[in-house]
Amino acid sequence: MNKNNTYQKEILRIKLYLGFFMISAVFSFFILIALFFVAEIPKKNIFVREGDSRSGSSVEEAKVSIDENTDGSENRDLRRMEYFDGLNIEADSVVVLDINKDEVIFERNSTKSRPLASITKVMTMVVALENAEPSSPILIDTYSFIHGSGELLLYDSLTLEDLAKISMITSSNEASYAIASAVGSIMTGLPHEDGERFFVSEMNRKARSLGLGQTFFNNSTGLDVNESTGGGYSSARDVADLMLYALHHHPGTLYYTRHETSEETSLNNFGYRFSNTNPTVSKIDGILASKTGYTRLAGGNLAVVVNADFNYPVIIVVMGSSREGRFEDVGKLLEATKKYLRSS
Repeated sequence: MNKNNTYQKEILRIKLYLGFFMISAVFSFFILIALFFVAEIPKKNIFVREGDSRSGSSVEEAKVSIDENTDGSENRDLRRMEYFDGLNIEADSVVVLDINKDEVIFERNSTKSRPLASITKVMTMVVALENAEPSSPILIDTYSFIHGSGELLLYDSLTLEDLAKISMITSSNEASYAIASAVGSIMTGLPHEDGERFFVSEMNRKARSLGLGQTFFNNSTGLDVNESTGGGYSSARDVADLMLYALHHHPGTLYYTRHETSEETSLNNFGYRFSNTNPTVSKIDGILASKTGYTRLAGGNLAVVVNADFNYPVIIVVMGSSREGRFEDVGKLLEATKKYLRSS
């Protein structure tokens, strides 16, 4: 009897062990299945915009999860959104160009053609310095004088190089007309008025050769031709490319525009003092170059070259802003660019 009881107890113990083993095995199997499916679920990129009712979290609190197979470009795009999306920019067209990488950091309507205003004078300077000697004497004749605002004296003479600087820093229309008509005459032997028309055709030829597909000039100053026609047209991206070309090929004249004031002496020993049409140049750390533009049709335009970080130049172009808003727009874009680069 005792042996029988002992035998039954052993059988019961074995059944209990087997039952426990089977339960553990089934439980482990389901855990493995669950882990397998979790591992197979692809990660998603998550970006929560400020004010999203689904989270209530701010842009700074947003988290990004990137699949290991991505190349990081999505991450860069999301960081751009973080720093640039909330900016209150007046300008209709904007571009921020990374010169080192030849890469657009931020853009809005950057290929839209708009009236160019006095940024036209960048091309005037380029074509003139590539077709005449910088030391060439240029006369401020009647034709040039009547198109200006009295910045220069009638029948005074200055070198082409000095007039180019004056045209760029103070946006002098007399200087631009004098340059275009005189250099056009040097190139063709035509009278000054005809020389200016030829010079404008050379500006358009140069734009085509540089691949500036949205750029066209009607005159050498950018002044509106009439109530519906601008003196020149371009896009923010074309302007950035033109500034980059000028920076590489005519840095001396372009760098001159970073100064707050300019003093020049004519060939007849008349002294001139000019103020920069960009009143913010002295307040922008790392400024390398600047060109303003404003007409009724164009609104406020501004292009600057600036070091956004140590030895990290960028070109910022705004078009279709207001007279004062263009300076504020560039300031906001520059600060956003600095934050974006520091986060890289």
